[in-house]
Amino acid sequence: NVIFADIECVRASKELDINSREFELFQYKNRNRDTGDLLPDLEVVELYKKTAALSPIFGKVICVSVGFVVDNKFIYKSFTGTESEIITEFFNLINSSGKILAGYNFINFDCNYLLLRAAANNLEVHLNEKMNTLGKKEWNVSDNILDLMLLMKGTGWVNYSLDEVAYLLDVDSPKDGVKGHQV
Repeated sequence: NVIFADIECVRASKELDINSREFELFQYKNRNRDTGDLLPDLEVVELYKKTAALSPIFGKVICVSVGFVVDNKFIYKSFTGTESEIITEFFNLINSSGKILAGYNFINFDCNYLLLRAAANNLEVHLNEKMNTLGKKEWNVSDNILDLMLLMKGTGWVNYSLDEVAYLLDVDSPKDGVKGHQV
């Protein structure tokens, strides 16, 4: 009764144009919080290359992969295409499946990212209660989403990476070979 899901993201622009609104917003977002000083242009461009994919404002979804069990057989599917197609197909699967969503840091990252990118693409996708996070606390959303990071965190305050948890449990890391920043 579970669909495991994960998204892959890249920065929205291959190269950041220093004369763009995107540059201005990204530079301000990454200012020195104590002094308000802005980073020099070249540092902003390099930081954008390294971190923009992690923000639904400056990044975009390039793939959603899902896995689930049907008749004791594991099914794996990746949604690719335009960002709009990817999000629409994924939401259609979630809305029609009746299954619980599961992922690692899915509530705070994947779910939020998908919802904001759906808005950016002007998608009028009607979500069922599973991914509706509007006005809810993380622990209220977890009735519909099994977030494995929250399970590992428990009542503690430290978030552990998926790679760290794989190490702890002595299982092969799904992050071997390619790290998120290399996507």
